[in-house]
Amino acid sequence: MTLTGDQLRTLAANGECDVLDYKRDDYNWSIKQSNAELAKDLMAMGNMIGPKSVPAYILVGVDNAGTIVGIPTHVDDAVLHQKVAGLLNLTPTFSYYPVVVDGKSVGVYEITAGKRPYYPVADSPPSLRRNVSMFRNGSSTDVASPQLIQAWGREDDPDGQRLRALQLKQHEAEARVVGSLSHTWVNDTPKGMSIGLRLENLGRNSFTVDRCRWRAEWNWLFAEELAKAGISLRAEYAPPSGDDTFDEPTLVRPDENFEFTFLWSREKGLAHLAESRIAVPGFSGSWANYHFEIPCHGELGEERTFALIARPLG
Repeated sequence: MTLTGDQLRTLAANGECDVLDYKRDDYNWSIKQSNAELAKDLMAMGNMIGPKSVPAYILVGVDNAGTIVGIPTHVDDAVLHQKVAGLLNLTPTFSYYPVVVDGKSVGVYEITAGKRPYYPVADSPPSLRRNVSMFRNGSSTDVASPQLIQAWGREDDPDGQRLRALQLKQHEAEARVVGSLSHTWVNDTPKGMSIGLRLENLGRNSFTVDRCRWRAEWNWLFAEELAKAGISLRAEYAPPSGDDTFDEPTLVRPDENFEFTFLWSREKGLAHLAESRIAVPGFSGSWANYHFEIPCHGELGEERTFALIARPLG
């Protein structure tokens, strides 16, 4: 909408603000830097205009005090668009036209809502720095923070923001590490305790496993053996445990299983009892329940640990 003389006179009397800028003289079109200066001013104004905002104005021929002084000549609107073309990621939506007030001709840049943020695509000293978005802050120009740019996006495209948030949640859900850890058999032999473990990938993405953490929890059979030998465990005693690393990391794809065997040999069991000074005759793998934890690393960085307790006595 083209301003009338009365409307322009009112704007000139209001004083500069976020969406109103005065320039006594026109841009110096004899030097190329003026193209970048205009692009900077349009960017700063355009970044302040949300979808429900009133237009912003740059009034050329109005001094800082709001006095209308006018300018002698005007550049065509199409030429001005050519001057700023390609300097920003998007050209702010603007039109230029002259308005005569009290016999003086004022150039009016009228900027309306577009698609923020606007930012330079290349350095153009001293006005523009590549990828540095600027905005009008009162009567000056400041660099926009990432938080402010995000706020513009939420204001300009709330439906799109919600959709992207939902899509992100969907991607995160699909990238989750989903699986199940179980044991397929338990075998207590004179050589020791062996347990078959199965890790199933129940998700939509692959994950990697490289280790199995375990600890033994002595059960009632071991308590009976201690009682027979008249032994009480010391307060500082720590049950056997381990962090077994696989020969190499294993990639478990969706709908695939990773199976491996845990083995705690009788030799190692006896060595633990000897080191702990627990003088219990003999050793059986069935004297303990076995706690397993297997950390899994998802393709997108998520980590999840699956746990299982295997009880040889059922």
